[in-house]
Amino acid sequence: CEIARILYQQQQYNHAIYWYQKAIYPPSKSIGRLYHVGFHDLIPYIEMALCYYQVQQYELAIYYNQKALDIDPTNKTALMNHKFYLEKYDTTHTKD
Repeated sequence: CEIARILYQQQQYNHAIYWYQKAIYPPSKSIGRLYHVGFHDLIPYIEMALCYYQVQQYELAIYYNQKALDIDPTNKTALMNHKFYLEKYDTTHTKD
């Protein structure tokens, strides 16, 4: 997650997405490293949704944010982002 966070701050969103995906699917829990559930699901999903938002892929932003909400339906950040992403998606898909 840390590499992805740095890349996000540098506005390298596609590279950040790659590293957030790696965080979601870690090699193995049994390799002797510390394993924190939030770092391998909820947080990367929220952050990956932000990256997709930044590259204007709103459907994917909504999708990954929903995966975060599936894990924790009460997460305030994911709930707030969900509403925001839906509003953004609706305004970009409204026909004149």
